[in-house]
Amino acid sequence: MIAIGGQDFAMIDAKNIYKAALLSNANSVMIMHNHPSGIAEPSKEDLLLTENIRKGCDCLDIKLLDHIIIGMENFYSIMAEEYFEYQNEFQNDNENNFIF
Repeated sequence: MIAIGGQDFAMIDAKNIYKAALLSNANSVMIMHNHPSGIAEPSKEDLLLTENIRKGCDCLDIKLLDHIIIGMENFYSIMAEEYFEYQNEFQNDNENNFIF
């Protein structure tokens, strides 16, 4: 466990995530947290945190596997959603390209 939050937020220092990974000789990490509201949609802060942690992990040659948000009856995988968004963007971009 890296951080314990209150009802509305948790203060997460990314350095603690990197430290735990390095001390464990981990080559990958996964982060997760719950939303007490029960809604698993990521906040703007969740997405920013994920991107910052991913950049730091890349510098340390540690793979960020996922950031999962747990809701009351469901969960949200940020990496899975980003993958599908990327695939849709790629598909949309290629629809406008013509090969002769």
